[in-house]
This record gives sequence, structure tokens and C-alpha cells, in this order.
Amino acid sequence: MATRELLSKQKIGDNNPAKRPEIRKKISLSVLKLGMKGEKHPHWKGGLHLPYVQDWTMDLKESIRKRDKYTCQLCCTKQSALKEKLNVHHIDYDKTNCDPDNLISLCRSCHAKTNNTKRESWKSFFSGRTKKKGGKNENSRVRRFAYYA
Repeated sequence: MATRELLSKQKIGDNNPAKRPEIRKKISLSVLKLGMKGEKHPHWKGGLHLPYVQDWTMDLKESIRKRDKYTCQLCCTKQSALKEKLNVHHIDYDKTNCDPDNLISLCRSCHAKTNNTKRESWKSFFSGRTKKKGGKNENSRVRRFAYYA
């Protein structure tokens, strides 16, 4: 096995150094030392924090994964190939909008890509992801994601 692969595998899951409590504390302190807190943090969204609504249930999330055939709608990775369940992403970033047409299954890696500063681009990118056929919504795979990554 190549050195690069070995090093990569050593840092997967619980072996990731960033998951160790002492490392997490060190990261938190360095962020505070740099003054990246609150309004000074690059991901600050004006103090906006909306809780999820009662409609956001395990059953709803599972129905979205099932509708999407347990496949990430960006990279096409199957949930069975992952160590965890697929994330369910709100296309319009509104946690209160639990309409199934506003939800999409993504693996953790792709979900992280969508939660960055290009939200408007991602909204328009996902907006036409379903199409009506015979009265049913069918997902159209989105394979152009490399453009936004």
C-alpha cells in the first residue's frame, strides 16, 4: 500500500487527531486567540440561528434517503459504502421548510461543500433537481458539482 494511502487511512474516523479532546481544545483556543468569535468569524451569519421544526423527524429524513435511493445526489456514493447515514440537506437553507421538494440526500463530504459561503450558487444549482414524471417526483442526478466545489 502506498505511503499516502496509509497516512490517509490512519486519520479516518476515530483515528482523526482532530477528534481527540486535547486537540479540539487546542483548536478552540487558537480560534479564540485569533479573535475569530461571533461577528469576527468568517462564517458569521448575523447571529441567525433557527431551531428545527417538529416536522423534522427521523421518519422524514429516512423517507428522503429512500426517495433518493440511499445515494448522495452529488457524488453518487451509496449509503452502504459509508460508515454513517446520508445527511439530509435543506436546499433553501431554511430549517423550517420541510417540504420534501426542498430536501436532498448528501454524504457528509458533499454536505460540507454546500454549507460554505456560496449558498446562493448552491440554491440555484439544486433548484431544478426534481422533475415531474407521471405525477411523481423523480430525482435527476446532479453530477456537475465539481464546478462549485
